[in-house]
Amino acid sequence: MIGAGALIGLPCGSRRRGDASAGTCERISGRDRADQRLARVDQAGALPPVSVSLSDAVQAAHVEGFGFGEAVARDAPALWLEAVLARKPRMPSDLEARLLQGSALPIDSLLHDEVRHALRRGFWDALERSRR
Repeated sequence: MIGAGALIGLPCGSRRRGDASAGTCERISGRDRADQRLARVDQAGALPPVSVSLSDAVQAAHVEGFGFGEAVARDAPALWLEAVLARKPRMPSDLEARLLQGSALPIDSLLHDEVRHALRRGFWDALERSRR
């Protein structure tokens, strides 16, 4: 199990020296942590998740991926960009993680291979277009 301090970004030993529990972390399951985050979102007045059709999610994913790819291409050095394009279709793991984590699509949509593939395809389309 992961310590609660690690889940919220605090090191386990970050308590005061005089505290008897210094250096230990209360254990909490990932499910409990997710429930707590959802409760905070609900209290903030967020809308419930919206169901999106698969075809709409695929189209939206391509647009998102394209936008992400444009931003990466704009900020990246030309030599790095060529190296990434040379490894196509293998996407660098840090970029893929940012692409998926930054997506505005509902998690239910991101569970579909077609949607994740459309995100990547949009990314590659933008990189290819920036090359020209």
